[in-house]
Amino acid sequence: TEPLCTFDYSLLCALLWQHGDTEFVLAPVLELTGKEVRTPQGTFQGDFVVDATGWRAVLGNSKRPELVARDRLNFGIEATITYEDDGLHFWYDPVRLLPKGITWVFPANGKARIGIASYLGATRLRGGLDRFLGDLALPSDGLGLHGGYFPHALRHPFAGDVFLVGDAAGQCLGFSGEGIRPALFFGTHLGRLI
Repeated sequence: TEPLCTFDYSLLCALLWQHGDTEFVLAPVLELTGKEVRTPQGTFQGDFVVDATGWRAVLGNSKRPELVARDRLNFGIEATITYEDDGLHFWYDPVRLLPKGITWVFPANGKARIGIASYLGATRLRGGLDRFLGDLALPSDGLGLHGGYFPHALRHPFAGDVFLVGDAAGQCLGFSGEGIRPALFFGTHLGRLI
């Protein structure tokens, strides 16, 4: 079983897909006009428009260009590595690893998500991550890294007549970068309100 602090994102998405009756379309937004969203996959319209496009808040930012402020974004990268541990750990080492940032180990059933984040939004983090992995006696070659920006402050929950949820609304825990649980929580509540 998975520890409480992490979960399998792919399995979560598969289960949501399996138990839902919603059509999913993966496409970039080209234009928002009123309640019509134009994409390369077609134009979609509805009584309500919800922006759940992540930190970029594509729909909300088109209505309120000041919504996405770069000085209110953190940046982090992580890798999933075979690693046995049963605790959720954070480290702060401003001299060796990163000033105004943290590193972490999130256990995930025989593996761990190990990463580094800058609270200044710095994007060149690989050196700090490599030093941290060295401290843990773990290899840093051939890792599949992922990551990106995440907000550290709440944004307005709407922009004009567009509702925002998840990272688009800044509903992310700025310290750890956790955004999935807040997005699910607030997304569920927004769906009920709609």
